[in-house]
Amino acid sequence: MADQEDLKALLDGDNDLAQRDLREADLSGQNLIGRNFEQAYLQKSNFSTAVLRGANFNQAKTLGMIASNADMSGIKAPSTVFHGVNLRGANLSQADLNRAHFTKVDLSETDLRGANFKNSVFNEGTTLDGATTDSSTLFDGASIFRPLARQEAFRFYKVERGKLVRRHEPITEEIQDPEVLSKKSAALNAIAQVEAALQVAVAAPSPTSSEIGIGHNGPPSEAALSPVDIEQSYAALQALRIQIVAERPDTTVIARQAETLGAYSSVIGKWAVEKADLFATEFVKSLGKEVATAKFWVGAWLIVSGQLSTLLEIITRMFLTSS
Repeated sequence: MADQEDLKALLDGDNDLAQRDLREADLSGQNLIGRNFEQAYLQKSNFSTAVLRGANFNQAKTLGMIASNADMSGIKAPSTVFHGVNLRGANLSQADLNRAHFTKVDLSETDLRGANFKNSVFNEGTTLDGATTDSSTLFDGASIFRPLARQEAFRFYKVERGKLVRRHEPITEEIQDPEVLSKKSAALNAIAQVEAALQVAVAAPSPTSSEIGIGHNGPPSEAALSPVDIEQSYAALQALRIQIVAERPDTTVIARQAETLGAYSSVIGKWAVEKADLFATEFVKSLGKEVATAKFWVGAWLIVSGQLSTLLEIITRMFLTSS
């Protein structure tokens, strides 16, 4: 069973959960974006449908862990041993699984686009049936039994001396174009920057009415985006990530997600101006009192807006502007 103090730290929002004892913890559906589970004890823990984007699972103990249908995009789990783990239907796009070991792991119906499995080990009992892979999924140097290598997920590779080697025949002209690869990398990095900025802004404490001198009858200090808006922002970013790494990106989907994110960027910008004006007025009333909390809160959301603008500029140049 999980240590109650360690479990409380997780539920209280502690980001650093390294070496914590979370065995058999039911964390299904939890928002655990960016948490650090390095070397944590996660045996038989349940992360089903949890949101774990960008989390660190490096060398975590995972025996019997369940993470079916979880959003694990961009997780970091190099050199991690996965044994008897259920990842069915999970989103592992852009995950770093370099040198990881998989034994009796269910990776069926997972999204593995852009994931890095270089030098990993696929042992008996591991299945990738129905997994979504493309030429951006990296299996170079992975050790594998030949029967396992016949699964469709490994179609871009062949087995030489027990290791996966990418086939010599060209996959697509686009994916081998250095300029295109550079643009894709820039777009993926911009998405990561937006997600990081969002995490900071969402976690930033908002100032109280008394802190800014508004008084008990002052308006509530609502956030720039509602919880629904925030989740839709993350969903739009993930949809863009999938299209960026796809062999044939759907510009209709890209345009729709870009429009959604552009609208949120505009909302944040207008909100920040209104809040800054309000705080400035109240500061004057309270003899110039400066509230660091308010400045950080507004500033954090302004950074989100700026990162969104940068991402949208890159996306527009890459996919939505006729050459």
